Amino acid sequence: MLQVLKANGQREEFNEEKVMSSIKRARIPQNLQNQVLAHIKNIIYDGIPTVEIYQSIL
Repeated sequence: MLQVLKANGQREEFNEEKVMSSIKRARIPQNLQNQVLAHIKNIIYDGIPTVEIYQSIL
């Protein structure tokens, strides 16, 4: 499973539910949320910093 690099330096397994939660917190319209999640799933790589994921959401 892919891992993400958190801001504190810890590694954690990629969690689709956490990404979706961030998408919702960013107030992405509901009709676009799955598209944004699919985009994130296409660009992730092992060790991707969470900040890069968040930037891709916005």
